[in-house]
This record gives sequence, C-alpha cells and structure tokens, in this order.
Amino acid sequence: MDASSSTLTLTFDDAVVWTPAHRTGPALAAAGGLLLAAVGGRLLGRRGSATPC
Repeated sequence: MDASSSTLTLTFDDAVVWTPAHRTGPALAAAGGLLLAAVGGRLLGRRGSATPC
C-alpha cells in the first residue's frame, strides 16, 4: 500500500434495533413540532388581523 491509497470498510449488522419504544421519541418530537407550528401560526394570524375572531 502506498501513501496515496486508502481503504474504508463499514459493516452494519443490525447494530440498532428499533423497538416501538424507540420510535415513540421521534414521533412525539414531530407531533410537538407540528403543534407548536400550528399554535404559533394561529397566534400570529390573529395578531395581524384587524377584526377579532
């Protein structure tokens, strides 16, 4: 092997097992983000309108 060559070997043999409990965290984070965006958008929309809702 000379100085200008290199090799990289990656192997993945099911090192991460996704159980239902592992999926709950990202699902809750996504749902929270959507809820935050919806509430924030509603509040910003109400603030910009001249007539009360």
